[in-house]
Amino acid sequence: TAVSGMVRTEGARLYLSEDIRFGVPFETLSEALFEGVDGEDYELGLTSCDEPFDHGDADPLAARLIEAFARVTGKEDATPYRSGGGTYARCLPRAYSCGLLYREAGVPAPLALPAGHGGPHMPDEYVFGEELVRGTRILTEYLLTAAEYLKNE
Repeated sequence: TAVSGMVRTEGARLYLSEDIRFGVPFETLSEALFEGVDGEDYELGLTSCDEPFDHGDADPLAARLIEAFARVTGKEDATPYRSGGGTYARCLPRAYSCGLLYREAGVPAPLALPAGHGGPHMPDEYVFGEELVRGTRILTEYLLTAAEYLKNE
C-alpha cells in the first residue's frame, strides 16, 4: 500500500512524502519506483526504510499457527492468509501477520455489495457476526499456541 502523506514546498521545489508498506525486498520495489526517473525534472530519494519480514514456512511456529487455524476451522487443508510482512508488525521480532477470516471457496458472500464497497478499509467495511466470532476464536488459538511454543523455545 502507498499513501502520499505530506506535501511541502521549499523555494521552487515541491516535496511529496510517500509512506509505502511493502512485502518484498526494497531492491525489488526500488527498481519499479526509480525506473525512468533519469533525465526527468524530478528526483526520488529515500529517507528511511524498514525491510519487510517473512519468517517463511520453514519456521516451526508457522506450522503450529497453521495447525491452530485448522483446529478452529476444521479445515485441515486450508491455509490462512499470510502477509509478506509489509505491515507495522515487522517491528516485533517474531510477528506473523495472518488472517482471521475466511470464506469457503465457491460460496458467495452472504451480502453482495456493489464493487468498491465493503472491502478492507472501505467506508462501509463490514464483517458478519459469525465471521467475527470465528475470527476471535482463531486469534485466541493463535495466541495460546504461540505463547506455548515461545515459552518452550
